[in-house]
Amino acid sequence: MKIDIFRLAQLTKLAAVLLLAAVGAFLVTSPWHAQVGDSHRGLMAVFPGVLLLLSALVIYGVGKFLSRCGSWGLIVQILVSVVIVASIAMLAIG
Repeated sequence: MKIDIFRLAQLTKLAAVLLLAAVGAFLVTSPWHAQVGDSHRGLMAVFPGVLLLLSALVIYGVGKFLSRCGSWGLIVQILVSVVIVASIAMLAIG
């Protein structure tokens, strides 16, 4: 069984962008989510949400650029996507 590196790179980039965009969109819309005991009314989560949305755009743009660089660019794209998703997951847990 041969692994299609291009398809794997596309899927990891898509997963990373969708995860960051979903979390970022949730944080940006957090002022509309009613929280008991939140004195800031969710406004403290808007800035990290915007940063996550921007990082999703950066991952997408860098992924598009690295797609043109050959197989080493695809491998770098996979590694970067996995590292970013893992770091966001660790920050969300901790």
